[in-house]
Amino acid sequence: MRTELLAGGLGWPEGPCVLDNGDIAFVETYRGQVSVCDAAGRVSQLAYLGGGPNSVIATAGGELAVAQNGGLVGPWRSDDPRTPSIQRVDSRGRVETMATSIDGIQLRAPNDLVQSQEGIIYFTDSGGDFDPIGRKDPGYIFSINRDGTGKCLAEVGCVYPNGILIDGNGDVCWTESYTGQVRRVDAAGRISTIAALPDRSVPDGLKTDREGTFFVAGCASSRIELFAADGRHLGGLEAGRVPTNCAFDGNSLIVTDAGHPGDKAVAELTGSLWRLSDLSTLELEP
Repeated sequence: MRTELLAGGLGWPEGPCVLDNGDIAFVETYRGQVSVCDAAGRVSQLAYLGGGPNSVIATAGGELAVAQNGGLVGPWRSDDPRTPSIQRVDSRGRVETMATSIDGIQLRAPNDLVQSQEGIIYFTDSGGDFDPIGRKDPGYIFSINRDGTGKCLAEVGCVYPNGILIDGNGDVCWTESYTGQVRRVDAAGRISTIAALPDRSVPDGLKTDREGTFFVAGCASSRIELFAADGRHLGGLEAGRVPTNCAFDGNSLIVTDAGHPGDKAVAELTGSLWRLSDLSTLELEP
């Protein structure tokens, strides 16, 4: 495996996605914006959002969708609060709010998103509390259509649902930062546990490769943890200091690295964007 630094000096980057032209879009939560890194490593602002943008994906309609937690949860935030929502960003950087509530439930802290082949966006809402001990605000798994309507797939309790994906069976899977688990909900609404991360890890972003292997950003372990489709822990690979999320670009893995633990409201611009190449030569650490 080869590790390449694409960009540094970032303000809590999350949720990378590769655009059609090869540029990499990601959010910088401290800066309240969607940023883009080009092939030369130049980073520019695509759209200012304020609040606390937590992830971004490219949609089938050629736009970007953003999970906006409003800057109301956790120390990592801009100094310009917004209403928690799902936002849409066009190629010119114009921002539109898609929804602030789903299925009669007010959004509290949208976290991560994924789009299905049918064009439906699924996202996690971590809840309005950031308190692993005294937490009282449940998290949710939602879907949202292009017109802003949607439904609640599951209320998952005070577990801080985080990264999200759709697996090969069409089931929606997510990480839980407080339980350290990867879980799924099937079409019948049944929830099951796929895997549990090592104690030293706090799961954040979540992706899967063509073989169904889960790649989990362990933001407290400095590693991407790998799990087989049956939940077996395959080991981990080093990925910056505080990996928050990842995305595949062909045979490479793009990783956003916060650069610090995110325990201060004062912006620390120590984040990085990494490319992990030659994944076929992976030598995983136990």
